[in-house]
Amino acid sequence: MCLTHLQELQKAVVTAVSGNQELLKRLASMGLCSGTTVRMLQARKKGPLLVECKGTYLALSYDIASRIRLEPAQAVL
Repeated sequence: MCLTHLQELQKAVVTAVSGNQELLKRLASMGLCSGTTVRMLQARKKGPLLVECKGTYLALSYDIASRIRLEPAQAVL
């Protein structure tokens, strides 16, 4: 699934990011790279999304969020 499909307060792990080198570098500098856990804080249809990544809040456009692939986070026991 992609980041745009994540429900509010749901956590998931980034598995892949697609885009040109500039975008990949920018997202990596914000901490959005494979293996990183993200939590959706505010999901909007076709608008900016607010996510938490490594203790930082990030606002991402719908287009950029659609390029981030995820897997549901496993529950910690």
